[in-house]
Amino acid sequence: MDHGQREDNSSAATAGNKSSAPADGPDSIIAAPPPPPAPPAETKPTRGVATSSRRARWLNFFAYFLLIAFWSWWIHEFTGWFQTIATVAAGGGIVSLLVSAAKVIPESWAIYLKILSHRLLFTHHLNWIVVLALLVISVVVTRYARTISIKSQLDSKQEVYIFRKDQSPPSVPEVVAPDATFRRTFWFGKSDFIVQATGFPEKSVQAHPWRRQSFVLPYDFTRRAILLRVTTAAIDRIANSPRTLIITVGEQKCRVENWRGNSVWIGCDPDIQIPAPILNKWREVARPTDGPYFEQWSKPMACKPLPDLRSGIQIQVEQLRDGKRVGEVRSITVQPSGDTRSPQVENYDVY
Repeated sequence: MDHGQREDNSSAATAGNKSSAPADGPDSIIAAPPPPPAPPAETKPTRGVATSSRRARWLNFFAYFLLIAFWSWWIHEFTGWFQTIATVAAGGGIVSLLVSAAKVIPESWAIYLKILSHRLLFTHHLNWIVVLALLVISVVVTRYARTISIKSQLDSKQEVYIFRKDQSPPSVPEVVAPDATFRRTFWFGKSDFIVQATGFPEKSVQAHPWRRQSFVLPYDFTRRAILLRVTTAAIDRIANSPRTLIITVGEQKCRVENWRGNSVWIGCDPDIQIPAPILNKWREVARPTDGPYFEQWSKPMACKPLPDLRSGIQIQVEQLRDGKRVGEVRSITVQPSGDTRSPQVENYDVY
């Protein structure tokens, strides 16, 4: 009986071994996947490290804010690039949004670039020092930039010459379009400039640090001026006998040579245009036979050098013929409201 029981146990063991052996076929060679690796244990930064990282982020953010704010202000105030840069930035933002929505850049790369830029720009604890150094350099460099801004409110384009006071005008003028603003930036040091607009008095400008000087055509291009107009009855006396005008303003004397009855500017150059309302008024008072005389009125001359006119002072006007004074000395009081846009007009007789 023991022998039979041992045989039964042997048979059961053999059957168990056979059932546990791998079966034949293709599925028998596929290995089971390995278990996933255990996630690394999270390492929390210490309190001191976390505080230092937070401080670095805020310092970097504040430094970037100061630098961007300064350059935005300077570009807006001293150049004409602000609108262009804002347009480019807006276009870049739209393109970035479209790229992100279309997932042109793989998500893994986008995450990598985001983390990298964050580490380089905000996490590094020395970035704010570098940015503040750039801000200081920007302040020092831009301090020497002076801008002259000219806006035209005329219906036509104007030629403008801008040059240093100790230099001659450039050969090629700048062109200021109607309802447009022109800006010219100068560098290195405070300087005196001359601004000349065709048909208007020149303007002296002293450039100052951190100050943009804006002018509007024609309102800011005026100066006190007197316009002499010869009466028609007196022009006939001078047609064949030119005179010399001597104009005395305080201690200043200026001359008009070979004067033949033209109107005369006192206080500005001869290329300054006579205001249209004055010319229209002269046309109204002129007689039908005054055509040649009107040509003399509309083409002014000017005395050189230009006198400095101040309200209330007396001007003396006298005539010379062949080097000798003729007639009486005419005295004119400078009015406070007369300028090149609305000059003080004085009728003048020839002796």
